[in-house]
Amino acid sequence: MSKKESTLKTYRAKVNLPGGCAKDTLICNGKYVSTGLSCPYDCVKEKSFFEEILPSKYTIGSTVIGVKQQEDRQCDLNGETNYAHKLFSLPAFTQLTIKGEKHKNKVVYVIIEFPQGIKKNLFLIPEKDISISEMYFFVSSKGTFNSDYTGRDSPAENYRKSIGNFHKTKEEAIVYKDRLMQLQIAHTGTY
Repeated sequence: MSKKESTLKTYRAKVNLPGGCAKDTLICNGKYVSTGLSCPYDCVKEKSFFEEILPSKYTIGSTVIGVKQQEDRQCDLNGETNYAHKLFSLPAFTQLTIKGEKHKNKVVYVIIEFPQGIKKNLFLIPEKDISISEMYFFVSSKGTFNSDYTGRDSPAENYRKSIGNFHKTKEEAIVYKDRLMQLQIAHTGTY
């Protein structure tokens, strides 16, 4: 989404209106989103018939982390919660991919895609329950290479950053470990 697109305001019809404006129709910059035709209503002034929809802060294709555990959620792509065959549980800090967005009852939901292995893998989750998070690598106290996601364990993450043990790639972590080993050899004469 470009900066220009993100400054446009989008409105949703609260009720069915004459002239083909059905309930839940989206209007952006005075035009119906679905058709591009002009809307005869002034969404800004006619607040009893229209509500402003805030755009998702995430772009389609973004990789995000579910920061809040979702237990026994039931939902389909319309945000309904009565489809037991679509029951899912989502552990906190699961990596997800944004596939779109939906608006319902003034809540922005994002359409998420689970990692492979789940047959029907597109579900809705409230936008507030996800966060952009990046994987990073570090050398453990045992000398092994580990990874974690930013925001999951802030005290450990902050400590790793403060001592230089926070790396965007595994290759950077390998270089860091090699440097530590060279310092160990220089200091003690042994590996």
